[in-house]
Amino acid sequence: RIHSLLAELDDPQVASYLRGEDSVRRRFQLADRLAGLYSQYLVYRRDWLLRWERDERSGFAVAGHWQGELWRRIVLDIGQGHRAQRMNDLLAALPRMSADPDQPALHVFGHSHLPRDILLALRQLARSRLVNIYFPDPCRELWEDLRQQRTHYLAGDEGPFLQLAQPLLASLGRLGQHHALLLNSLDAHDDDRDLRDREAREQPQDGLLQRLQNAIRTLQPTWSAQSDEALLADDSLRIHACHTRLRELEVLKDVLLDQLARHRDLQPRQIVVMAPNMAAYAPLIPAVFGQAGRSGGLLPYHLADVSLGRTHPLLTAFMQLLDLPGERISRSQVLALLGLPAVMRRLGLDESQLAAIERWLVRSQVAWGLDGPMKADFGAAPVADNSFAFGFDRMASGFLLGQVPPEQLLDGILPAAPVAGPDAQALGPLWALLELLADWRAQCAHPRRLSEWSWSLQDWIERLFQADWQDDEEQSALAALDRAVMALRVESEQAGCDPEVEWPVVQQALLQSLETVPERQAFLAGGMTFCGMVPQRAIPFEVVALLGLNDGEFPRSSADAGLDLLLRHPRVGDRASRSEDRYLFLEALMSARRALHLSWVGQGVQDGKPRNPALPLAELMRQLDRAHGLEGAAAKGERPWLLRHALQPFDARYFESDSTDPRWFSYSAEFAATQADPQRLPWAFLRDAPALPQVATAQTVALEDLCEFLARPAQWLCLNALGLSRSALEDEQHGDQEPLTRDRDPRDDTPVQLLWQALHDGLDQIPLDPPVHLRQSGQLAAGWVGDQAYAELREQAQALLDGLRALPPFAEGAPLPDPQAIDLTLDGIRLVGQVPDVYRAESARWLVRVVNSAQADFGKLLPLYAQWAALRLSRPDEDSAVALLQPDGERPPGSQRNDWVKAFPHSLESLQAGLLGLVQEYRQAEQTAGRYFPRSSHAAAKALASGKEPLAAARKTWRSPFVDAGEADYAPGYNQMLGGDETFLAPGTAGAADFIERARRYLRWLGMNAGSGSAS
Repeated sequence: RIHSLLAELDDPQVASYLRGEDSVRRRFQLADRLAGLYSQYLVYRRDWLLRWERDERSGFAVAGHWQGELWRRIVLDIGQGHRAQRMNDLLAALPRMSADPDQPALHVFGHSHLPRDILLALRQLARSRLVNIYFPDPCRELWEDLRQQRTHYLAGDEGPFLQLAQPLLASLGRLGQHHALLLNSLDAHDDDRDLRDREAREQPQDGLLQRLQNAIRTLQPTWSAQSDEALLADDSLRIHACHTRLRELEVLKDVLLDQLARHRDLQPRQIVVMAPNMAAYAPLIPAVFGQAGRSGGLLPYHLADVSLGRTHPLLTAFMQLLDLPGERISRSQVLALLGLPAVMRRLGLDESQLAAIERWLVRSQVAWGLDGPMKADFGAAPVADNSFAFGFDRMASGFLLGQVPPEQLLDGILPAAPVAGPDAQALGPLWALLELLADWRAQCAHPRRLSEWSWSLQDWIERLFQADWQDDEEQSALAALDRAVMALRVESEQAGCDPEVEWPVVQQALLQSLETVPERQAFLAGGMTFCGMVPQRAIPFEVVALLGLNDGEFPRSSADAGLDLLLRHPRVGDRASRSEDRYLFLEALMSARRALHLSWVGQGVQDGKPRNPALPLAELMRQLDRAHGLEGAAAKGERPWLLRHALQPFDARYFESDSTDPRWFSYSAEFAATQADPQRLPWAFLRDAPALPQVATAQTVALEDLCEFLARPAQWLCLNALGLSRSALEDEQHGDQEPLTRDRDPRDDTPVQLLWQALHDGLDQIPLDPPVHLRQSGQLAAGWVGDQAYAELREQAQALLDGLRALPPFAEGAPLPDPQAIDLTLDGIRLVGQVPDVYRAESARWLVRVVNSAQADFGKLLPLYAQWAALRLSRPDEDSAVALLQPDGERPPGSQRNDWVKAFPHSLESLQAGLLGLVQEYRQAEQTAGRYFPRSSHAAAKALASGKEPLAAARKTWRSPFVDAGEADYAPGYNQMLGGDETFLAPGTAGAADFIERARRYLRWLGMNAGSGSAS
């Protein structure tokens, strides 16, 4: 109703706001905010609303405000009574009730704050029956102190009663003070105190937490200090500064395990973990504590106070889907949607088909956009290139036609191959999803009635998701989603209006519904409880932990924008988010029985610089300093109750057996074992016993495996020795970005493809226009930019073609390759395989390799050398030659034959010795891991050849001064894993000596001479 009535409101400020950009979303947000404010007014400003209804224009603080005019229209539109009127009637009726001693007493508990109207109603009700109110009072002395200062309260003067002797109580207890004042105004007949508060007790001599609690309870500003040794050993109150939220959880786990180990009577159900923003920790908790709800293990837990949208991946995905109508719809988004189990189930996809779809989308150069018209909506050229329509046409053509010559293309569509086999059935589900997204986007382009949106959304959910009938959680999530969508229709029916709204309004309403914490979400459900910092969560627990006490995040601030009239005209007893958060912190502090654990992200993860804690935590730390005489000149130095943790959980300080600081400990057996045995090495293939006996003892070696190891040794070892793949971390050449510039990825071999295509067609010149397969592939940008990009590719390809024409096999055309089978025996080891890229020139065989890189390191040279040696040794009586053609880095555009390859030896004895050496290194790869890296080893070899320092040259290549340019930084990180300790670059070490000796051997085998380079 507010959403509809805003258009009729005659207020310049509101009208100006609604005329701004994004007016649809603004109008909904304003209506939603006003609805929340009126709900607060109904509870805390009943008098305002009633006077607004009577159209009183003066006599009270907010008379004549535009919110009053809007409220009058709302009341007229509703046509029925509301809470303020009913409360007014109730307060008038209660005094007329006669006393009845037979009525049972009314017990009111579970609150730290009640509105004034509720308390007035309870006072009137107490005239006819007994009313017992239970209030968790943090201070024994505060009650009598407030009785003495009641006159200040009645006069509306807040100043004196906030001046308390206990600094923390004065700072954190404002909400409780106001509530206690209101309770005091009820003229209660009896004040029944807790047994521990009925009479003064001596200050306890146990932990720091208990001393602090006693000081607050007795209104004492300080307490007797303990010795430093006692404070170090005292774990009743510890404050932890961590680098990340994940480290907070890792530290918490060790602390809780320590509590359980030292206190055998402590049970997980007696532990509560709270955070101002538990949603930020929810995805990380399973990584540290395992899955929620399990009954086994030392630390079972339950997660409470989490928004509906975060209770299941299906709901989280749906929240992201709500943005799709206004987004570009990228390849990664569609793949993420297809990867949801409920979507796969509905579309009939399996894992193999999903992987096939991903391959096809990449090969088809799909980036974003459903089709050309959709791309135009986002300001791009209205062409289908790199869209899903473009890619699907290529996939369908590949399925129907396979690979065909350019002249046989159907409608100029280049087939994407291969699209065949059983996985080809995935084309149907992919098309169904794209049609569903297109249909939904079209529906969201026009306003509709709220009920119509509800029906359409339910239909869309039915077409997109299918829950597993054996998965109760997924079924519950889908049912919750249905209820959230149905609520749009139900609420409009209850309101008696069905407004026509645009999609952003519906989207905002659904997001708000899914971001709300369910009312019936279980709190105590067995095991530890992870929950938010909300009222009445801090009931007494043996161990209380507060995470995320970061500056700027706690106390939480509410967006006001000047609309909240409660803040402009406050009264005693009003709720304020910052005061409420401060009181929640005080409640948590007073509720811990055995230990209080406080943490915040107090150190920068990149620079290690300290970060400020939340203000309540900072005030607590100052109070601790004051109580222990650590102010002023003594402020510097460590605090025994504060620990600044290491960045990593495997830091050696956690495992030092002779440490005198009991705060540093860990319960990680894996990290402890590593620290206990310095000789223990982390990788299986670095142990004395090889992890791949089939490689070390095999009498047959495949030439292809040998070349793969020489080209990418770190990747080969990780995949074959550890079974560890990092393919998910590979850098994508384009990702979700279509080509928009002339820039090309260094790994792009398009010039080489153009070269071989020209040779195949018998051309001496690379065509001036892009060939059909390149033009229709989506690899080039559209328009002039694409033309310029092709011109550069053509220039590079032409230089390579000219250089290739200078070689005898290619002088008069394009000879067919003549692969040579290899079957050699080297010192009892059989080497088998095939040498590709072999071409005949009269009576000679040429091994020719063309690369599109001006740099040729050992990753290219050694595999070519191994193939060359195998070819020569297999055909000792035939003439053979070898060439590596690459761009000329000094005189571009141009090409050159690699000088290292020119120096390859032709002597059969030298080739046999070199090839045998490479085979033996391959068989011993696990024992010598981390001693050969193609680029760095090549840099060291070049330095040796020129008489320079090899390690200095290798270090510059391994860790380039340019960002992410060194060999150590190559994605996806295999080199970093094997060379992480970098001992092979440390002068004077055995690793460095072995690294240099290998480079020297490669020089000798390749026919180059080493100079007098130093090993330093």
